Amino acid sequence: MLKKKIYFCMFLLGLLLCNIGVRAQSDTEAKVIPVNFPQASGYFTSLSDNGLWATSVSVDESNATLVGYPYLINATTGEMKQLWTGSNAIGFTANDVTDDGKMVVGSADGHPAYYDVDAGKWVNLPGDGEALCVTPDGSRIAGFAFGGDDGQGMLQNMELPRVWDRQEDGTYRQLDVDSELEGFPRKDKFGSLTNMRRIENMSADGKILAGAMNFVYVGQNCYYVYNSETKKTVYVDNLLADNYKGGSFIDASNMSNNGAYMTGLSQIIDNSTTEEYNAAYRLNITDGSFELFNTYSDEKDRGGFAVSNNGTIFASSPAVNPVRYLYVLYGKLWYGLDEIMSGRYGINIYEKINQEMTGYAVDVSDDEHVLIGMSQTMGYGYIIRLPETFTEATSKIDPLEAFSVYPAAGSAFARFKEATITFSKPTSVVSGSMAQLLDENGQLVRNFNISPNSDGISFVVGGIPTTLEAGKKYTVYFPAGTFQLTADNSYKSKEIRINYVGRENTPAKVTSMSPANGANVSEISTSQPVRLTFDMDVQVAKNKDVPAVAYLYEGDSETPICDLVISTSGKQVALAPALRRYLKLGVDYKVVIPEDAITDIMGDCGNDEITINYHGMYEAEVVPGGELFFDDFNDPSVSIARYLLYEGDHNTPASVPASWEFDTDNTPWNFTIRSTEETSDYCAASHSMYSPSGKSDDWMSLPQQYIENGDFYLSFDAQSFQFSKNDSLKVYILEEDGGYVNFTQDLYNKFKTNGKLVFKEKLTPGKSQDELEGDWTNFEIPLSDYAGKYIYIAFVNDNDNQSAVFLDNVKIYYRGDFILSTTTAESVVDQQAIDVTAQVNVSGDKTYNDLTATVTSGDFTSTYTATGLNLTKDSPAYTIKFPEQMPLKVGEENSYTVTVNLDGTQLSRTSSVKDLAFQTTKRVLVEEATGQWCTNCPRGILALENLEQLFGDDVVSIGVHGTGNSGQDIFAYDSYCNSLGFTAFPSGVVNRIDTLYQPTAVIYGETGSYYSFNSPSGNMTFLDIVQREFSMNPIAEADINVTKADYDTQKKTVTVDGGVNYAVNLKNLNQNILFVIVENGLEGVQQNNCYTSTDPLMGRFGKGGELGQPNPTVTFNHVARRVLDEYYTGMAGLIPVNVTANSPVEFTLERTAPDNVVNWANAELVVAVLNNNTGQVVNVVKVPFTIDGTSGIGSVNASGEDISINSENGMINVNASGDVNVAVYDASGSLVGTKAGSGQVSIATANGGLYIVKATVDGASVVKKVVVR
Repeated sequence: MLKKKIYFCMFLLGLLLCNIGVRAQSDTEAKVIPVNFPQASGYFTSLSDNGLWATSVSVDESNATLVGYPYLINATTGEMKQLWTGSNAIGFTANDVTDDGKMVVGSADGHPAYYDVDAGKWVNLPGDGEALCVTPDGSRIAGFAFGGDDGQGMLQNMELPRVWDRQEDGTYRQLDVDSELEGFPRKDKFGSLTNMRRIENMSADGKILAGAMNFVYVGQNCYYVYNSETKKTVYVDNLLADNYKGGSFIDASNMSNNGAYMTGLSQIIDNSTTEEYNAAYRLNITDGSFELFNTYSDEKDRGGFAVSNNGTIFASSPAVNPVRYLYVLYGKLWYGLDEIMSGRYGINIYEKINQEMTGYAVDVSDDEHVLIGMSQTMGYGYIIRLPETFTEATSKIDPLEAFSVYPAAGSAFARFKEATITFSKPTSVVSGSMAQLLDENGQLVRNFNISPNSDGISFVVGGIPTTLEAGKKYTVYFPAGTFQLTADNSYKSKEIRINYVGRENTPAKVTSMSPANGANVSEISTSQPVRLTFDMDVQVAKNKDVPAVAYLYEGDSETPICDLVISTSGKQVALAPALRRYLKLGVDYKVVIPEDAITDIMGDCGNDEITINYHGMYEAEVVPGGELFFDDFNDPSVSIARYLLYEGDHNTPASVPASWEFDTDNTPWNFTIRSTEETSDYCAASHSMYSPSGKSDDWMSLPQQYIENGDFYLSFDAQSFQFSKNDSLKVYILEEDGGYVNFTQDLYNKFKTNGKLVFKEKLTPGKSQDELEGDWTNFEIPLSDYAGKYIYIAFVNDNDNQSAVFLDNVKIYYRGDFILSTTTAESVVDQQAIDVTAQVNVSGDKTYNDLTATVTSGDFTSTYTATGLNLTKDSPAYTIKFPEQMPLKVGEENSYTVTVNLDGTQLSRTSSVKDLAFQTTKRVLVEEATGQWCTNCPRGILALENLEQLFGDDVVSIGVHGTGNSGQDIFAYDSYCNSLGFTAFPSGVVNRIDTLYQPTAVIYGETGSYYSFNSPSGNMTFLDIVQREFSMNPIAEADINVTKADYDTQKKTVTVDGGVNYAVNLKNLNQNILFVIVENGLEGVQQNNCYTSTDPLMGRFGKGGELGQPNPTVTFNHVARRVLDEYYTGMAGLIPVNVTANSPVEFTLERTAPDNVVNWANAELVVAVLNNNTGQVVNVVKVPFTIDGTSGIGSVNASGEDISINSENGMINVNASGDVNVAVYDASGSLVGTKAGSGQVSIATANGGLYIVKATVDGASVVKKVVVR
């Protein structure tokens, strides 16, 4: 009986998990059951011989040498039974199980034991050690023990074989192996006595015992097979051929259940060739024959992990890499598990197990119908149940049917040059065979030679380039019998036809691009590349004379600021820089793809030069805390976009600055400097180390700054590089009203002529010239001389043959005594005018008396004055309400500026009011990072449920499952997680605001701590930010209407129709649409550390709750299944640059449906409009899918057809067509009041703020948030 044991030496290779409910399948269908181990480091240990039961254990997360958490698993359903009680599961193991599933052998609290399933308890076996395997009927158990005295003085590093036999009374007796099992091996393969012997495998009848000797000593370790009937031992290592002896050895063994076969891993050193590799082997224990599978190159990194009773080997490649794939040997050929499941049953195994690899087999049943495996060393597991043997299933696969071709079938090109066909098995060309190019009438155009590549599986077809007629279909034809298996020349290929289409030999043309030409763009990066679609499949040019990159130019410069890497996939092309590039507001840019940089897939039809123009939209965020400007340089891509740079010397960097990635023309200052690759603390640097030596002339200017008053200061940290040099830093300030977005020659001349040198200091490296941390000196410069002026501030390195200067934490900050803020509503609906309000808060020690304020908007001006105010820092905020209302233009964004003069000190703030043409429905998107492995993630589940209860459909939640650093999840969508920057679980983003928030907060009270969905700061939890979004930004600028979201069961496609209706005219938009398919009702195990908590918030996950267990089975909702096109920042090009109020922008999509949706009746579509400049959500909606159009869905509205909800003068009013029941909650979820009535129902509120109203008519409810002012 084969049982797999993974020892501590493998524990460091991985941690993981897996199990999910599956759809019912008949016994005649293939069935794949992903298995979710409740602990993050779980793995299978064994399968019962009849394939009905399995066992598993897990590694202790705090100590990888310890094992515990035993489970008995129903191999038909995947259901798991915990085999320990209490909180301590370490020291309890489950290594094998009898066929009836009633006895599991392993260890209990460090003693050899078996678990009596009927009695529900562990029963210790006599003696010491651990039980590893048991016969199907439970009559014999075997294993080993560490240490102890073997009676012959061999004490240190001992592993002793253990065997227990069941007695007539049901108890077990420990055998004296060496005396009772005649001939049991005491010597190793070299003939030396060894004190390290273990039993790992045992046949079903208990007569064949197999195991390892000298397990921990590489080269000395060996594997044996002992037959208790013949009293003979076979050393597997000694069966290797002579040319492998002397350095090769067997490194693993696994025996079939019946004891007839063994497989494993051999590490081979071929003395005849000096070649070294890993290979699988097969030992026929019955007749002693030994096979090593090393004929083909792909076999020379493969290890056997399981073998069936008839000798079928289940192996994996690479042999020891955790990223590996499972293969089944049939005849002389290896078939991938993915190939078998797809070719025989039409099952995509990767989709079923939600993994990118099939891993390795752990065990196989007697009838070879059932296999358990692991996708990785630990974690993701699966059970496969077939209606036939794996051998029978594999025999039905055509070994030459699995092939790929490039160019892909259906591709269009002007000339046929060559194509490559690649098989999955070693293949050769039958002598004399040729390929044919046929026209659409089947007539021969040309014969082509077939040339094999060196890999033994791929072949190139081609010769003289042949021009194809545009629009005509052509076929590359391989007659039947063209190819043959290398291992069996009698097996020939069937005829193969690959169809292509001819096209005009004209330049490849762009059919669409995103962002569109002329669009406003804030950044170009790998996450937001320039995307183009061509009129054919394309590739990057392979002509060495043509650059394989595009270029990004800034302004009128003839020198690109960076290269853009070109990536192609079919007709799609993406352009992105290595480092994110922000496109600065007010600056024009152009992307240029050189002529012939992109061709068709045959290398023809090179593009004409393509130029795409963009208007920069990136504007640095307003710095909080009274700072006018701040940069810590910790995001180099942000920093490089903020400054105006001038390279005045164009000298060649010496080796040291060159290694820092300085160049001659583009890096006067470098923003990617840090002490080590491990730190994220960057700074800016400029050098004067040249070859030949020379003087620097490198400038870095802040963008233009307006210094409103004399209370602003410039501060920065600086240091130099080498102790032996005299590096100095200069700072110039230029008074200049003109707005420069680039450091032009004109600006340089003005600095040289009119700039004032305000700082010149010799810098020091500090304590160390090799480190930056701790060596900074802070400098501060008052800017009082520039009050009321526009200025540029430039840092200058003009050192001559010195070393380098470093700069960090540059800021301009306000040190004044009061703060001004605008408090006018940011959005209104169909309003002709608005009251403008502002507030003044005194923060310093001064007392202020006289105030004059003005608001201006176009031709409108209003003035407010007040005297004798006596405002101090102890005074409440002083509110300004201007006497005249500011006129508004409906459907427009109306900007205005408030200026306050307080006792002669002036401050200004600019803001705007969007006057919407109609009332939109504001919704908020919450994307939560969660994981089944995450013990705190039940708090996230509860937080999302609370949001749903409070806000109904007005909050759209998506559960983005991920694996984190070490956990595993059957629903994992790591690429989605990574795109959102999730680094903690549970956490999340709200409306894509660039901060990770928590589902709950800990509140500390007099009687202890407790959890809350709100935080004391009001700025930490999901609920905090959702409330803030509804109260501070209650109106969305656009509605999203989805009129169709349908799954077609025949075509396996999803179709989406709808539109975005803007309530305000907007220009220069850069917005994308995000489409996410989510699914409800998915079941799986959830780790839960809340099960001992008595906190009421923990609800059903807490102590005594329905799910108050360490690993309950949970129903997961809102689970992200697929982002359409994997565009996590949304699809560009659907929203035009300019939009008109109340003129919907329509969209329609049809995409291949994802295979991982379990039940489309539970699927929903989330559609969100994203501001591509800020990354934040404009609005969002969620709708259910229909299936084959069986039921239509209309637009999702906030109020239903018969119910409307609004607020006025502190009252919440509900209007209904009949009897209505109303419940009002405050933002924390507390009930404010209820009322029933007919027609209109009104409920008074004590205070302004955000309220949630639930109105029910005839059993149908509408939930809406209402802001009461």
